[in-house]
Amino acid sequence: MTIKWGGRTTEKHWTIGGTNGVGIDLRSEMMKILYGDGSHPPQGHIVLVRRMDQVCPCILEERGQKYRKPDPNCSICHGEGYSYTDHQYTAWRSLVGSNSGSLVGSLQEVSPGVTAINGENFFFDYQTQLHERDKIIEIALTSEGAVPTDLGETNQLEKFKIVQIIIHRADNGRIEFIRAVTEREEW
Repeated sequence: MTIKWGGRTTEKHWTIGGTNGVGIDLRSEMMKILYGDGSHPPQGHIVLVRRMDQVCPCILEERGQKYRKPDPNCSICHGEGYSYTDHQYTAWRSLVGSNSGSLVGSLQEVSPGVTAINGENFFFDYQTQLHERDKIIEIALTSEGAVPTDLGETNQLEKFKIVQIIIHRADNGRIEFIRAVTEREEW
C-alpha cells in the first residue's frame, strides 16, 4: 500500500508480527515499551504477581458455615484462600474504559443504572506466566526505583484480581504480548 502524507510517499505493510522483516513486530515494540531501549525510556514498572497455588486448609476446615470464607488471620494464606508465591514481573498499567480511564473508579450513568468501573489492564511481555485466579500487587519502590527488601503490607499499595487473560498473537501464532484485565480488590 502506498500512502501520500505531507508530500512524501511511503510504503506501508500492515502484516502484524511478521518474522520476515515486513510489518510491525509487536513483540519488540512491547519490549521497548516495558523495558525501554537506547532511545526510549522504560514505561513498565515492577509488580508482584501473587500466584495462587492450592486451596488453603483454613477454607477446608469445617467451621459450621454454609459459605466458608478464608480466615483473615491464617498464617498460610493471610486471608487470600490459597497458599501463594509472589513473583516479580515488569508490567505496563493502563486504565480500562472507552475514554482512556476517565471511567475507572468513578460512577457512570449507563442504562439501566449506575455502574462502577474499577478495572485496569496490565500488559506483560510474551514470556510471563499468568493464571486467572492470580492477583497483581502494586508495590512501593525505593527512591532509586528498586524493589524494597521488605515486601510486607506497608510496601503493597494496591491489589487487583485477574479476571481475564488475553494472549495477543501474530498472524503466524507467535505470542506478541499478554494483557491481564483486572478488578481492584480491597485489602
